[in-house]
Amino acid sequence: SFITPGTMASLESEPTPHVYVVTSKAGLQARTAPNVGDEVRAKGKDFSKGDLVAVDAIMPSLHNGTEKKPGKHGNGPFLRLDSNEGLWLFEFKENERLMERVKVQAGLWCYKVNNSGVGLALRCMPTTRSDMRLDPEVLYPHDTTIWADRLVNDTAGATFVRVQGTKGWLFTTRDGEETLTRVPRLQDGCVATTSSSSAALPIAEVRKLAARYGWSEVQYSAESRVIAFTRMSETNGRMRVNVYYTTGTVGTSLNHPIDGPGQMFRRCTSLRDLEQIFSNPRVHTERGYKRRRNDPLDGGRPPPGTSC
Repeated sequence: SFITPGTMASLESEPTPHVYVVTSKAGLQARTAPNVGDEVRAKGKDFSKGDLVAVDAIMPSLHNGTEKKPGKHGNGPFLRLDSNEGLWLFEFKENERLMERVKVQAGLWCYKVNNSGVGLALRCMPTTRSDMRLDPEVLYPHDTTIWADRLVNDTAGATFVRVQGTKGWLFTTRDGEETLTRVPRLQDGCVATTSSSSAALPIAEVRKLAARYGWSEVQYSAESRVIAFTRMSETNGRMRVNVYYTTGTVGTSLNHPIDGPGQMFRRCTSLRDLEQIFSNPRVHTERGYKRRRNDPLDGGRPPPGTSC
C-alpha cells in the first residue's frame, strides 16, 4: 500500500547516511513510489545481490510498521534512494528480507586518484557500476587529491568513500586494481584539522573575504566543517560557494552561459586562492575538477535476471 508523506523519517539529522546491501538472490528493482507493486517499477533501475544502496529517508508501512520492521502485510520499511531521483526500495516484501543495513564510518580521509588516462567519475551510490555515474558527470582526473567523509565496505571487502562536499561515491579498487591511493596525514599537503582556529582557511578571514566581494552567508555547519555563501549575477544567476575550511576544498555552483548549470571543486592552499574564487567563481586552477557530461568510463552493469 502507498504511504502518506507524514510518516517519513528523514535521516538528514543523523551523522551518516544509511547504507543497505541487497541480500535477495533475485535482486531488486527500484520503485517510483514507496510501494512493492509492479505498477510502480522503475525501468532500468535494477540492483543485484551484494549491491550497496545509500538511503536518505525511511518510510515505515502504515500497517503497524516501524523504521526497522515491516507492517502486518510483511512489506517495508521503504527506503528512498539518495540519488535525487525519487526512487524507492524496500527492506521486506511479504515478510522476506531483501536488504540489510551495513555500517558506515564517519571521518576524514585523504586520497589521490590512481587511474591514469581516464580518472574516476563520481557515482550516486557506493558502486563501481558505470550506469550509476552522476548526471551531469563529475570527473576526477588522475592524481587529483580528494577528501572523503564517509566510508563503507561491501560484503566482498571492497571499500567505497563519499567525497566531502558531495553526495557522490568513489571506490578504492576495481577488478583488483587500486583506483584511489590513501595519502597519510602530513604528506603531500593532506592535512586535516578539527579546530576552526587552526583551519586551512580561518573562518573569520573567509567571512571577511566573502563580505568584501558582496557574498551573503547562508549556511554554517561545524559538524560538516563548511560555510556557504550566495550571490546573484546577471550572467550566471544565483551563485553559491561552499568553503570546507579545514581542508581548503571550495565548491562553486553556477549557471554557465554556454555549458549550463554546473559545479566546480578546487583546493585552495591560501586565502589568496579563495579571494580569486570570490572575485570570479569561474576562475580555473590546476587543483580542481568540474562536472561535465558524456565522458564515458569503464564499468559494469548488473547481469540480467528477474528481480523482486
